[in-house]
Amino acid sequence: MTILSILGIFLCDQQMKIKKKNKSKSKRSLRSIFLLRSKSKQTANKKSINKNSKIYSPGKTIGTKDNTTKVFKPKQGLLIKEKVKRNTLNKFGIKKRKAHNFGFAPYSNIKKINGIKNIPKKIKLFIKKHHILERFNFFVALIAILSIIGWVVYLSFFDTKFMIKKYTITFTENSYVNEHNITEIINEIKSDKWLRIIPNNQLWFINEKNITKAAQNVYPEIISVDIKNRQWPNEVKLEITTEPILITLGINENEYWRIAKNGNILGKDNANIRDNLVIVEQPVTIVHTSGFGQDFGQYSFENQSAQKEKFWFILQLWQWLDKYNIDHIKTSIPSLSDFDTNVTIWTANGTRLIFDINTTDKSKQESRIETIFDKTIIGVKERSGGISYIDFRIPKKVYWCYKDTKCDIK
Repeated sequence: MTILSILGIFLCDQQMKIKKKNKSKSKRSLRSIFLLRSKSKQTANKKSINKNSKIYSPGKTIGTKDNTTKVFKPKQGLLIKEKVKRNTLNKFGIKKRKAHNFGFAPYSNIKKINGIKNIPKKIKLFIKKHHILERFNFFVALIAILSIIGWVVYLSFFDTKFMIKKYTITFTENSYVNEHNITEIINEIKSDKWLRIIPNNQLWFINEKNITKAAQNVYPEIISVDIKNRQWPNEVKLEITTEPILITLGINENEYWRIAKNGNILGKDNANIRDNLVIVEQPVTIVHTSGFGQDFGQYSFENQSAQKEKFWFILQLWQWLDKYNIDHIKTSIPSLSDFDTNVTIWTANGTRLIFDINTTDKSKQESRIETIFDKTIIGVKERSGGISYIDFRIPKKVYWCYKDTKCDIK
């Protein structure tokens, strides 16, 4: 029994020793694995740190002893790789932006060169510092573009060759502006400038909006100024449209003045338009408050309500006669006095139609014209030319006279 017990104890002891050795070996292996991993990390960090330094070969130094800068040059193998990479990118149409430019050195630390004799050195240093030779094509293109833009701007806005020097003025139907006002309009267009610097009367940049606004500053009755034609290099043709006038007033046998709707006298009708012509039978003389004679062009009917009412009544009569197909060729008033309220209209058949603006209201006056010319034999006789005159001046009555009778007093 004793021998067996001793052997069992010995075997147990040997097993315990084997287990302890195995534990120590496993610990040593884990420790060695950890050390190997840490060493591999250190070597990798060192490689990444020294990667850039290995790419470049040591270069020369520039500057003084106290302040030096190194210019690094790439190795030949790296340049070949870069060329191959660039060629492949260009082949497949892939554009890659340069991350850096080889050979550029920071010249900002170099001391300034003073003195007139060192001007060539200064120029060379400026060229090197700003890399002008490397970007020569860019600078040439930039200078060319800027010079072209400047030349176009100069020719367009400031060169007198393309400034409008000849204006040809025409008018639409029943529109007219006298010569004095046309001269003022042209001067206003010439002096008009955008931002008070750039003239608006240049051949290519003249526009209808600006010239219409300039013309209206001189002549408010102008509605529009249209550009009909531009002729090289400095001529333009304009067409002016004015507001419809109220009447053309003929005075003193040979003077014809255009009257605006507000009563202002626009000027003489030198173009012989004669639209809405009304003849004043008696001579007209405008006397100023000072007692001296006054030019009729300086007069105005704006505050003359009786005269304006007479003019508007004449327009209404013309509309009624046109409505019932009665052709009229002439209209006259005795004078410009407020007391003369008679209006005489000659038809194409030689019949005088005599009206008074104070006889009756407008609606009744129109019904009387309709009754006489459409519902009685007088209209038939008038169209045949047998009536000398028809008098509408008396309320509720109309008088007429046949030609070559006792009542036919001319």
